[in-house]
Amino acid sequence: MSAAVLCRCAQRCDVVTLAELVQCAVHHSEQPPKAIAEALGVRAGYLHDAANPDRDELQFQLRHLVTLIRFTGRVDLASVLAEMLGGVFFQLPDIAAVPSAALAQETARLASEFADITSEAAPALAAGSVSPMVAARIYHEGRELIAQTARFMHLTDTLAGIAPAPVRLDQRRRA
Repeated sequence: MSAAVLCRCAQRCDVVTLAELVQCAVHHSEQPPKAIAEALGVRAGYLHDAANPDRDELQFQLRHLVTLIRFTGRVDLASVLAEMLGGVFFQLPDIAAVPSAALAQETARLASEFADITSEAAPALAAGSVSPMVAARIYHEGRELIAQTARFMHLTDTLAGIAPAPVRLDQRRRA
């Protein structure tokens, strides 16, 4: 699976491997590699080696990946990583900045649209054949609905006071 992302350098990176994801984050972000290395707490040489997809023997430590994505602001790369894992990524909104009624209306609109697509596709599904255009529409709008539903759930959980605590990646688990 390959996911092309538009980089800061206005080129499309064809990210297929984790090494290419690291390369794109390091070399195509607003932050210079030296600042990224400092934020990760690693040597600049290690980061440059890790950002070279031809260096098979060097493995970028997973514990640095979240910090790399957050520090560089390249949240789009989290989407690429999610696709590599067969999933979908979406960034949760800042609840204070989200008008609750608008979020609820948008979620309802997308759910209605997806219900329409599902009904339209039902005969083709029953026949065991779906056109590439219908499959692409279901893929695109389904992902959009999943992300919107998660945003809506995040909002309602937060307003109800049951939002989960954020995961801390910099703490070790104690036995």
